[in-house]
Amino acid sequence: MLDPMTGSGTVCRQASDNGLRAIGLDMDPLAVLMTRTWTSPQADDVSQAFAAEVLIEARTLPDEVHLDWIDAETEAFTRFWFADQQRGHLRKIAAVLNHYRKQNLTGNDAAALDIVSLALSRIIVTKDNGASLARDVSHSRPHKVSETSNFDVWRGFELAASSIAKKLQAEPPKGGVGVFRGDARSMSDIGDETIDAVFTSPPYLNAIDYLRGHRLALVWLGHSLRELRSIRSDSIGAERRPDRSDDAEEFLRVRAAIGTTAQLPSRFSNMIDRYVQDLRRLMGEVARVLKPNGQTTFVIGNSCLRGVYIDNAGAVMKAGEESGLVVHSRVERDLPEASRYLPLTSNQLEKRMRREVILAFRKPNLN
Repeated sequence: MLDPMTGSGTVCRQASDNGLRAIGLDMDPLAVLMTRTWTSPQADDVSQAFAAEVLIEARTLPDEVHLDWIDAETEAFTRFWFADQQRGHLRKIAAVLNHYRKQNLTGNDAAALDIVSLALSRIIVTKDNGASLARDVSHSRPHKVSETSNFDVWRGFELAASSIAKKLQAEPPKGGVGVFRGDARSMSDIGDETIDAVFTSPPYLNAIDYLRGHRLALVWLGHSLRELRSIRSDSIGAERRPDRSDDAEEFLRVRAAIGTTAQLPSRFSNMIDRYVQDLRRLMGEVARVLKPNGQTTFVIGNSCLRGVYIDNAGAVMKAGEESGLVVHSRVERDLPEASRYLPLTSNQLEKRMRREVILAFRKPNLN
């Protein structure tokens, strides 16, 4: 099973629980960390002891301990989003985690490092009160709400690490999952016709920008703002013009499947062109890695730009067909009001979030 846009790792974890081998890819470093943490077998006693050791070491470090990825721009970013005390404590924990990360740990030690790294992110990527000065970080809509904070980073980190370890102990992963940083549009490390099934939920046009919130944590996990900006700008669904022109007839057919968009301003038209190109590359790679008779399932939402309906699912379906895949089912379902990830704050958002489409394809055996 392959999920080339693994997100928080739900597909990979379910595949592992069902006794399947799985591969998860994502461009977002925090998504990779989450998936690896929830799918890697670990020893609870190791992770608990490791978290305590990280805290002991961190408390002994100087307030302005050097972090080699924190350049001037990233430093300014941390000063804007974090109060002095919390920033100092996060810097110390980040320094200790970086020290262990450079040791290339394996087995239980590597799993423990992932747990405590994820714990650091969990006290930052929150909806309400966390280590930053923002709210709605977990909803990828961070907005600064204060200039001061009384959040206890030490205690929050300790509790988060314990919570993750206990959840993994209660529902231990079976393993059999490989998780990597990777681009679904260019899966060069995965061989032709080696995958039995693909199950994923690709970004839709004007989708939730998860990295916008995740970067508040990732700057403490070894990533500069410049690096994260590069990842955001190159992601599927990025709101910018294409890097190259694509005049192929296939492109035009997929572009037409997304709906009539002529009334949109040119900047939206360019964004749609880029999204269509991304879908073509994505579906081409999925078709390449699937075995004959292999199946792939896409869960995707449609969207609305300036009152214009965008049929993302139609474009995915057409891109799949152009890549040689055969659609064998299409199911639409309403999203339950209580289960939506984002609160509905406008009529436009209501149009974007109210339904999703489940598309199932098969790769025909041409031999």
